[in-house]
Amino acid sequence: MNTFGSEVAAFADKAPKLAGIVVKKAAISIFGEIIQTTPVWDGSNGVAGGQARGNWQASTQGPILDEIDNIDPDGRSTIDAMTAAVLGGGNGTDESYTMTNNQPYIEKLEFGGFPNPPKAGTGKTVGGFSTQAPAGMVRVACSRWEGYLDEAIRNAGVTI
Repeated sequence: MNTFGSEVAAFADKAPKLAGIVVKKAAISIFGEIIQTTPVWDGSNGVAGGQARGNWQASTQGPILDEIDNIDPDGRSTIDAMTAAVLGGGNGTDESYTMTNNQPYIEKLEFGGFPNPPKAGTGKTVGGFSTQAPAGMVRVACSRWEGYLDEAIRNAGVTI
């Protein structure tokens, strides 16, 4: 027969693991949104599309400072690498997760600053902002953090 004390002790043993799972799931969700909403050039003018999307790098060791040569228009391989980095970390409660992108124009994709009017009238930007992500990618995803956390909590079967 379980006593109240043994039930509390069992929950206390389980709680850090559940918290770690929740943090990892929420990080994967928000990072996945950032990757998927990063604009992709259509490949016109011989420029490969997907370089900004393919340059997102996840780490549990702080920001990654290197630019990588990864073209990933659909984001699948970048999401797979990010997921592996998050899942490959520690227990999720004593670490932080970082996403970096070292493409020279990533700041313009997030905050605007492209030529206005656009060069050659391409229609890829309006008012200096990408038409694919006019409010940015990171800021929009971060505004949904609480929802991602709530979803991860529900999926882990935790009640608060």
